[in-house]
Amino acid sequence: MVIDFGPITQYDAIPLAKALKLLLRISEMTLGYPVEIEFALNLSMTDSEKSELVILQIRSMVPPGRTSDIVIGDFNEDTDLCYSENALGNGIFDTIQDIVYVKPSFDMSNSPQVVGQVRSFNLKLMGEKKPYILIGPGRWGSADHWLGIPVIWSDIAGVKVIIETPFKERAIDPSQGSHFFHDLISSQVGYIITKEDKGNISMKWLESLPFVEEMPDVRHVRLLDPLEVRIDGKQGKAVIRLRKSNK
Repeated sequence: MVIDFGPITQYDAIPLAKALKLLLRISEMTLGYPVEIEFALNLSMTDSEKSELVILQIRSMVPPGRTSDIVIGDFNEDTDLCYSENALGNGIFDTIQDIVYVKPSFDMSNSPQVVGQVRSFNLKLMGEKKPYILIGPGRWGSADHWLGIPVIWSDIAGVKVIIETPFKERAIDPSQGSHFFHDLISSQVGYIITKEDKGNISMKWLESLPFVEEMPDVRHVRLLDPLEVRIDGKQGKAVIRLRKSNK
């Protein structure tokens, strides 16, 4: 059996094409970029019922910018918070003073509870208009809470850089799921993975800092001066350097 949806678009059985054109125009005007729309259609079975267009997701299609050459260098534990040879994004971010991180003592069985803690910090920092770095083990945005923190994009929408750290002895592949990952890219969020063979992060230094606020599994720290995040999109490398006042 072949299902043909030709009558819907060709003969205006329902005004689907007009509705989608209107949505595209409004979305592009709002976001400032072309968008892609994921939708579902519930077709009515009788003349007395109306068909229903359901918008599942609207994502901006950010045009690829010019990838400038970024000097990364080697990891220096005295001057760098983080180094990675597995990173996405490109550019230098030098206005971030806030870090939200999951405590290393965290148990993955508690990851569903961590979502609310992260969301709370995200809302607070967004209200203060302060971009932040988010650090935690395993996959951010994983549907399986044994593999990472099962946040959705709205839980972390104010983040500027995400760092995924190893979870004890478990080898967990990084999160690059379609919707969550596309949200990161379209929002121009830096994405850094620190595996032992291709990265490093100074969690001991991070834990030594006084915190602004602490929850059972998550801490928020604020540095005296902004960090310098450098991501080389061509080579897939990244480094986060400390200013002298933060050491």
